[in-house]
Amino acid sequence: MTEHLPTIFVIEDDLETRNATELLLSVCDFATACFESAESLLESPESLTQLAASHNDCVLADLRLPGLSGLQLFQRLRRDGITVPIILISGHADDETIEQATDAGVNEFLLKPVRPDELIATLRSATRHDAAA
Repeated sequence: MTEHLPTIFVIEDDLETRNATELLLSVCDFATACFESAESLLESPESLTQLAASHNDCVLADLRLPGLSGLQLFQRLRRDGITVPIILISGHADDETIEQATDAGVNEFLLKPVRPDELIATLRSATRHDAAA
């Protein structure tokens, strides 16, 4: 199989969490592209081009970010025609927020702290599903 490793675009403002997530994903055979904000991803033409053409990549974003939230990022990417799976994570979500995100079409909503095995299983499912589409 010559297909490239799925790239997980991690958007997390906390440096320690971002670095830990990147390490976990790399040992589980995912490529990563990490950003500290939604705006930094949106300002990366190479990343947006990759996401637009992707068959097996995924966005993993914190819900609460400085500037655009993870949900606003999701809405912006969908508006721009980017249809990769998007998974939101939050340690501060209430039922209404989760319902709003899932009603909007977010693929998955995980509550912090997320167990590493749960995160990896969710990402594998998301990238495998997109690759099969």
